[in-house]
Order: sequence, then C-alpha cells, then structure tokens
Amino acid sequence: MWQRVIPEVGFEHPFVAHAILSLAALHLAHSSSSGGGVVGGSGSGSCANVARAAAHHNEALLGFRQAVAHITAANSEALFIWSLLSMIYVFGFLTQRGSGGDESARVMTRKELVLGIEWIPMIRGIEAVLHPTHNHLRHGRMQVLMGLGNWDELDPAAADAAMPRDGSDGHLAATRETWQNSSDAETYDRALWVLRKCVMFIRQFDTMDAATLATWGYNRSWSGPLMFIHFAPNAYFTLLHQRQPPALVLFAYFGALLHGITDYWFMDGLGKEIVEVVADLLGSYWRPWISWPLDVVGPPD
Repeated sequence: MWQRVIPEVGFEHPFVAHAILSLAALHLAHSSSSGGGVVGGSGSGSCANVARAAAHHNEALLGFRQAVAHITAANSEALFIWSLLSMIYVFGFLTQRGSGGDESARVMTRKELVLGIEWIPMIRGIEAVLHPTHNHLRHGRMQVLMGLGNWDELDPAAADAAMPRDGSDGHLAATRETWQNSSDAETYDRALWVLRKCVMFIRQFDTMDAATLATWGYNRSWSGPLMFIHFAPNAYFTLLHQRQPPALVLFAYFGALLHGITDYWFMDGLGKEIVEVVADLLGSYWRPWISWPLDVVGPPD
C-alpha cells in the first residue's frame, strides 16, 4: 500500500502527491534534528525541511478543498489517503514545533496543540468527509487500511466477569471517583468504556499467535490509542476543551497509551508530553488519579 498504491494515487491526484512530499520533508526534518524529539528541529537543515513540508501541505490542502466539494467514487481513495497522510503530518509537525515569540503565549499555545485543538477535530472529521463513499472504500483496496478486526466484539464487562482488573484497567476503573457526583457522569462513563476497549484491543496482540496475527492486515496495536479519539462521545471532547478535571484525567490515560507507540517517528514524545501537560494543568490534588500514566511515561526529560 505505502510503496506502490499510495504513490500511484498521488500520480493521479496532485493534492495527494503534495501530501506525500509534505510528509517526506517532515520525516527528513525529524531525521536531521539534533534530538529527534518533541522539541527537536533546531538545525538549519531541519528548519528548511519543516518549511518545505508546510509549503507542500498548503498545496495539498488547497487541492483537497477543491476535491472534497465534489466527492465521487473516482476521488474517494485520494480523499481517504489525503486524510490519513494529513493526520500523520499534523502529529509529525507537532513534534517538530520549536520555540519563538512571547514565551507565556507560546507555552499556552503549545498546551492547546498538545491537547488536540487541531488534530482531534481532524481525526474525528475523517468519517464525516468520507461517509458518502464509505461502502465503496470498505470493499475496495483501501479496506486493508480501514479494517478494525474484532473491535466491535470487545466487551470490558465480559472481561470484568472473567478476571479481576489489574494494571492499567484497574487504575482506569478507579478514575470513576473523579466524576461520581458530576452531571456529566454518563459522558465520562462512555468515554471510559471506549478507553478500556482500547486497552483490550492493544493487549490482545501480546498473546496472539503468528497465524492469527497474519490475518489482521494493517491496523494492529498502533491504531488502538487513536480509536479513543474516533469513538469517544462528542460531549467528552467538549468537556476536554473546557479543561474539566475528569476529562483531563482520562486524557492522561490516552497519553500513556499513545506513549506505547512512540517508536513511530511522527509520535515521538507526544504521549509523554500529553501526560505532562495534563499533570501540570491538574496540579497536586488530582495527581493520585493519574499516577499510572505518570509512571508509564517516566520522569520529565
């Protein structure tokens, strides 16, 4: 898919080609940055590649806006691929963002970015954009990038009946204490349910046999954390944007799950930074409820 099919679509649709080039430039910037981490990219070569990445992304965005105004089966693959590449671009660009400007304003902007002011709407908007041609994509060659295996079959309640909670799931269950008297308890319960499903989805690959694993295709444990963004209720993200403490507590667990895929260059350090930003916003009172995410990501760099 990545070596042949996606480049072929890029040759047919220039806005996809620009998206590919934007991601390539960003990868070069990441590779040439001194630290290769969240605040990397200070070298001149890295900065030049970040600028090239932004220029190609802007060109890709213009083409996408024209194409999305007339969605058809013929351009549905291109729109889907652009959405996927742009999601990776946003993550990768976030890990390359450096300093500059007023320090206090920059820090606040950084916190907003880390907590998803740009990338959460992008991920959640993909389904809305592609809904008209979803069935066409699902039964075509893009299916390998769309399949979620047994996600719909996973049931945290059944897992509770089978064995006692331990590890991350036990800590997750304890987060209910943070919203037990809240009028938004139902929303938080639904978000917690999705987050626990994400944990189940990720964990199953640790014990899955090779034959079964070979049938899964592309979306394995790396996609588990991002399912939380896709499936959690809209109302939860409103509460997160309002910086309600229970919403932030759950988001710290999401950050810890994201930290588990930090070996992907475009996720480099992002999960850890999410947990650190949440801890800073919540303060010492709420620290006991995010002790597990803090342990997972380790001390600040």
